[in-house]
Amino acid sequence: RVIFSMAQKTGTGRHFGSRIVPAPDGTLFFTIGDRGDSQRAQDMTDHAGA
Repeated sequence: RVIFSMAQKTGTGRHFGSRIVPAPDGTLFFTIGDRGDSQRAQDMTDHAGA
């Protein structure tokens, strides 16, 4: 089952690092990489920067 799909994809093949951690109360926390684009990493309206 898909729980997240990044809205804006990229053609770069780097910075896909991520973590998924469940909290004791059932909350699911996750991080995603910046997809190798430093400008996107600073944009809070972009999944790669949020």
